[in-house]
Amino acid sequence: MPARADDADETVLSPFYIPSTAAIATQYSHVLKQSDSFAVLDPFGDIQAIGPTLEGLFFEDTRYLARLALTVDGVRPLLLSSTVTEDNAMLSSDLTNPDLVEGGRLRLPRDTVHILRSTVLGDDALFQMLELRNFGTASTEFRLGLIFDADFADMFEVRGSVRPRRGDRLPDEQGAAGPVLLYRGLDGVTRETAFEFAPSPASVGAHAVQWAIDLPPDGTQVIRIAMRCTRDGYAPRAKSYEASLFAAAGRVADRKSRAVDIYTSNESFNDWLNRSRADLDMLVSETPQGLYAYAGIPWFSTTFGGRNAPLPRRQPGNDARCQGRCRARQDLARDAQGRDGGARRGAVRALLRQHRFNAAFHHACRRLLRPHRRSRSRPRAVAEHRSRARLDDGIRRHRWRRLPRI
Repeated sequence: MPARADDADETVLSPFYIPSTAAIATQYSHVLKQSDSFAVLDPFGDIQAIGPTLEGLFFEDTRYLARLALTVDGVRPLLLSSTVTEDNAMLSSDLTNPDLVEGGRLRLPRDTVHILRSTVLGDDALFQMLELRNFGTASTEFRLGLIFDADFADMFEVRGSVRPRRGDRLPDEQGAAGPVLLYRGLDGVTRETAFEFAPSPASVGAHAVQWAIDLPPDGTQVIRIAMRCTRDGYAPRAKSYEASLFAAAGRVADRKSRAVDIYTSNESFNDWLNRSRADLDMLVSETPQGLYAYAGIPWFSTTFGGRNAPLPRRQPGNDARCQGRCRARQDLARDAQGRDGGARRGAVRALLRQHRFNAAFHHACRRLLRPHRRSRSRPRAVAEHRSRARLDDGIRRHRWRRLPRI
């Protein structure tokens, strides 16, 4: 037996019992995208919980949330399973409590409390709903914690670029519904990450909150968390968890109604088609000029570049600013000056934000319609491979000619 009963609440650890007090680190991540926002999370639904990575909550090319970690009595929960829904609208993570050992006694065995963590991304907010349920035969008490932080780094900084100057990280404020993280960029714009909790946490510290959980046998509790991204002169659009999930489902249904539906007798092939369709729909973003396919998620989530594929029925307009790539690059360099992050950051999204969709579309069409030209410098490895293939083919033919006829 792993442990012997000592009283109703605690058990004495057996010398042969191996407690599970740490979660296994995972190497893959999940991506959610909606409009100008996208989130890169680990299977737990956390962001950089165990170390520096490329994860985060990004809004308009800036990482508004750099860390998000859920804890059970200060320990990371155990991962049971994690998956993204077929329409890429929600990340569902099944978690459970680890073994909580206190004074050599097992106070709470693992797999006692189930935590269903559902994550939904809105236009400018990230919503999470925690559903806790006690599957034990006795009441359970523990502290559920959430650690968070923001660095307001742009995508190029996250990828490793070093900026000579950065804005000012302002002191945190306490809003009506939760903490507010502030940052004033070099462009003079103040950006905020506002948290909302329901119910309110029992304790609020520096970039950390805690709830006192007391669950009877088969008891449940729901905790809602909202992380909103905003800046000066921006009107928030995302309202709630349910509204964002309903809006995402409506957009998927609207796009399906305007596209061809393919169904075969092979269910595995149907699943592959549905997943591919959902991934392509995630790349499509709504702009004031219509639908446009972004280059890639998450690096780089941009409307400008040769890898963009223009959507059908889009015609380049007769815009006087559409004068080719040279003119577009000049406009980009000029418009990027004064933006937070310098010219490199502004050059990614300046076309769309300054309503120069036609110039971006014209540039993408020229790249797509340009005749394919073979590179002058052939890689040595490819040349050696082809030479070796020709040599092997010659040897096979020579051996075939020497075979006697029967």
